[in-house]
Amino acid sequence: MKIKYDPERDLLSALCSQLFAFSSLVSLSKLCNVGCPQKSFVTIGEALKQIDKITEDALLPHYPSVDWKKAKGMRDFISHHYFDIDHEVVFTVCQEHIPTMTGVIRSILKDLEKENREG
Repeated sequence: MKIKYDPERDLLSALCSQLFAFSSLVSLSKLCNVGCPQKSFVTIGEALKQIDKITEDALLPHYPSVDWKKAKGMRDFISHHYFDIDHEVVFTVCQEHIPTMTGVIRSILKDLEKENREG
């Protein structure tokens, strides 16, 4: 059985697993227990940029419930202003925005799967 390489699906699946680790955070003190969240945000932002590149900016705008520009911007901020990071902001993002993004990424994966079956 040959498995078809699908860069969109593969990036989105990897992104979903990164996001899942953050969705269960319940306190600021547990933030460090999920590994280095800043590095994961860099990975998430880079994956989003690659999805835009692969799809020529055509996929993510169909899912406006996530502020994709800010998500990618967080990657840039963390990468270039590491010592200015406010961990309470990181925690707030984990609690308030990551669950939504995770749900949207799962929806995108389902939509792509449906599109592949139909097309």
